[in-house]
Amino acid sequence: MTRKNFCRSLKRRSRWGKNRPVLIDKFISDAIEVDVDAVSDGAQTMICGIMEHIEEAGIHSGDSACVLPPHTLSDTILAEIRRVTINIANELKVVGLLNIQYAIKEDVVFILEVNPRASRTVPFVSKAMGVPWAKIAAQVMVGVKLADIPEAKERVLEYFAVKESVLPFNKFPGADTVLGPEMKSTGEVMGIDKNFGLAFAKSQEAAGTCCRDRGLSSSALKTACGAILYLWSRKSPKWASRSARPRAPAKSCAAMASTPRWSLKSGKASPTSST
Repeated sequence: MTRKNFCRSLKRRSRWGKNRPVLIDKFISDAIEVDVDAVSDGAQTMICGIMEHIEEAGIHSGDSACVLPPHTLSDTILAEIRRVTINIANELKVVGLLNIQYAIKEDVVFILEVNPRASRTVPFVSKAMGVPWAKIAAQVMVGVKLADIPEAKERVLEYFAVKESVLPFNKFPGADTVLGPEMKSTGEVMGIDKNFGLAFAKSQEAAGTCCRDRGLSSSALKTACGAILYLWSRKSPKWASRSARPRAPAKSCAAMASTPRWSLKSGKASPTSST
């Protein structure tokens, strides 16, 4: 719709009456989505976990992978997320669990959704943190204060925990594999490591995703890079000879994670090993 048509439509709508407001949605592209789980007793609010999604904002949270703690967000953004979460919990007078989904775009925090209830990420956060947040929330809901629950403590992780979704596309040939706002996953797995890349690799292997130790996994990117190599090969015989070499078979995620000389984080050989 052009701007002219849009203005004409608004003028036509204004004739129907002032008691019919117009709702305008604005889509945020290339944003980072963040899931936050918190628990409140009505007076005190604790942040269970702040999870950064791997996929961009817009993918259903049940289908997207997420990492705990966030690996790209600044301390300023994390502090703002904590402040907003606590304020919302106090304003809504939440007693129990609370889940909020944010979108981060150019260092601006947008609120996507507020759910005053338990979320599907609570079991993941509890397992990664070693804190039974569901049990704590149940105690809070029957009148126990967070200050009186010894297990209710926020933890700072010294490792990365990655939650990945299990998608059933291999069981349904011809199914649409493009992820979107509709949830398609049928399960979840988790990978843990002190290195973010290795934690992500472990989650991919657990989900049944084939990882390569070289090359690109996206066919579209492979095609684009192949075209670039072809153009370079026309200018330099050296590129042509390199691109014609046969490649070694791809290693599995487990082989990559167990090889001391390999680091997924840097993509280069390094003395990184898994734990």
